[in-house]
Amino acid sequence: MMDLPGGSKGSIDRDIIVGYGGFKFRILFYKYGYTPHYAEHIVDPVDGREKLVLAVPHTTPARGRILIFDPEEGRVEWEVSVPGSSVPNPHMAHVVSEINPLTGSWVEVANSMGLELGDIIAPSGDNSWVVIDRRTGAVKRMVKPGFNARWVHDIIPSVNADGFIVSDYGVGFYKVRFDGSPLWGPLLGDGAAKISFVELATPKWHSPSFGGRYILVRNRDVEGVYEVDDDGGIAWSCASKPGGVNVFWPFTPHSAFRIGVAELGGQLTIVGFEAGGGMVALDRDCRPRWGVMKGFSVAPSAAYRPTSFGLMETTHVFPTLRGTIGFIDWSGRYGSIVGEILEIPYNQTLWFILAQDHDPGDTWYEYNPPVETVEWREVRITMIANPGGPLEYAVYGTNMPYLSGVTSKWKLVSRGMLSPEDYMEVDASGYTFIKVTGRRAATGTPSSWKVIVTLRR
Repeated sequence: MMDLPGGSKGSIDRDIIVGYGGFKFRILFYKYGYTPHYAEHIVDPVDGREKLVLAVPHTTPARGRILIFDPEEGRVEWEVSVPGSSVPNPHMAHVVSEINPLTGSWVEVANSMGLELGDIIAPSGDNSWVVIDRRTGAVKRMVKPGFNARWVHDIIPSVNADGFIVSDYGVGFYKVRFDGSPLWGPLLGDGAAKISFVELATPKWHSPSFGGRYILVRNRDVEGVYEVDDDGGIAWSCASKPGGVNVFWPFTPHSAFRIGVAELGGQLTIVGFEAGGGMVALDRDCRPRWGVMKGFSVAPSAAYRPTSFGLMETTHVFPTLRGTIGFIDWSGRYGSIVGEILEIPYNQTLWFILAQDHDPGDTWYEYNPPVETVEWREVRITMIANPGGPLEYAVYGTNMPYLSGVTSKWKLVSRGMLSPEDYMEVDASGYTFIKVTGRRAATGTPSSWKVIVTLRR
């Protein structure tokens, strides 16, 4: 076992449980004056013990540091500052390890670059990524971006071990070689934040992948989460999508990861929101299954207004070694709180966008798949017509517990007309499934609308 420099005292009782309105969590780390923005929960290859790796980029006196925290002993055992001061970093920090639930394995990269298991790789304050030696705390390797970097952020190994997938908050996402030269990018543009990798599984119908290998998060007011393949192609997304259907609006998301090995695309993507705090679990159709979320207003100016569940700004969500969900929220006294979710509130209000400025066309368009509503006490459909032509709508419900095409029976809940810029709400509560259909009321006249589904229990 190597001697680790930079250890410091400081303790946390891992049995401190906090609850607000049914949102219950265990505090994993809190220290006055420390604002971790990122955490990963790993088995440390140095000593085989459970560790939290924390990155503190800015705000408090501990800014610019990486910490390794031992939860069992309740102490920070290693702490180091990253070099440079031109940009606030590190926003992330990864342990070079064989198994890392967020980044994937670093073994092949370590072999290619001459790194040791246990080393730390992180973005520095001088717009490069540095590898820090755990024994000495010194920089042993540097990866300089071969593009016009503005604010480098995350870095994880490519699944083919031929380089890295990286983010630059001012430019976008890239795939780069080990020397930093780009293989593709920039992708998605500014606001490029955290990255997580997506595992494969055998047989493939159990795979967590929806066609890609990396989840990229773009941190803008109303933006999204993207799954891309190793060539940078977008395989799946939950993002603002004018003209699209089955849309979700994440408000200033900064992190996301995939959970589950269920069959037939039954996995969930966990997304954290900076705007007022919170997180949500999205299914493959970008429909929320559970979460803590709220609206976001930029009128008359942008402001993060905290949730009623004690969250203020959730900068990170991550998987724990226990299979639970961890998070970081900037709601501590002059510091952020690293927590492990123990209970999600039963009383929730969630929503998604069934149609975002979508033109259903001249014939009846069914917005599929039907919305499962049996678990929700209240279901409301909000329809907002855009300028243009009028629209006809019809909302149907059924209490059949199994839908199978032609054998399904539906009851008409509401039908009507929307003039341009009309606003209509329909109560569709009390059904197992609902479906929404629409068409242009004036054939050949472009007509579009927003359809928002709100779920409460």
